[in-house]
Amino acid sequence: MVQEELHSIIEVRATCGAFAALRADGKVIAWGEDSEATDLKAVEGELCSVERLFSNLRSFAAIRTDRRVVTWGCDIAGGNSSEVQEELHDVYDIAAVDLAFAAIKTDGSVVTWGNRKLGSNNAAVRSELYDVQQVCGTASSFAALRADGRVVTWGQPGAGGDSSCVQDQLHEICQVVAAESAFAALRSDGKVITWGRMDIGGDSSTVQPELRDVVTICSSRHAFSAIRADGRVISWGRADQGGDNSKLGAVDVFAIRERSL
Repeated sequence: MVQEELHSIIEVRATCGAFAALRADGKVIAWGEDSEATDLKAVEGELCSVERLFSNLRSFAAIRTDRRVVTWGCDIAGGNSSEVQEELHDVYDIAAVDLAFAAIKTDGSVVTWGNRKLGSNNAAVRSELYDVQQVCGTASSFAALRADGRVVTWGQPGAGGDSSCVQDQLHEICQVVAAESAFAALRSDGKVITWGRMDIGGDSSTVQPELRDVVTICSSRHAFSAIRADGRVISWGRADQGGDNSKLGAVDVFAIRERSL
């Protein structure tokens, strides 16, 4: 139905039941089974000069070249941004959780919309959301990294939205990554701080002595891995989702990379 329009594509995003493709001329084409996510009639006049696309489980968001945001899809999942539309200007990046979005503006402030119970309600921390450089999300919570290396969280408390138990350690942070219901933050001194659902990565106590001189961290759905400066990989979280790499033994990640090249 849309094949003739699918040319000069520079980006494709997906919900759980639809795709949206961005063409080099700034036009968006959508298709799939989810009629709410593929119906562009209400926003067709606004979907021009689009620069970037974003998506969650049920909705899409687009940043235009004028830094305005256009949304469509399921209303309660972020497809309807009318309540905050006046604030959605000068936006340069958008982060998504399952049913909500968070937009970072050029002045470092953050605007959220979507399901209030699952990520969009940042009222308790709004005054702390300034000079934000990055936002990432679990399934239902957000974490914002500020320019001063501090981290601000909101959303479902048990899914990483409440970081109070580790807040005194969340300073000089240079990277934050998310699993489904937990976060891991890398400090400039090479230490890693975790919080959220304990059984899927929020608790790193068993490997904490090994989490030193870490240079980067990454996540699967229910686990995390950290690469140390000596090339070793430390993993934690659900064993069957990558949280246990003990069978690998003492592996030098950089050596593997060199051999694969």
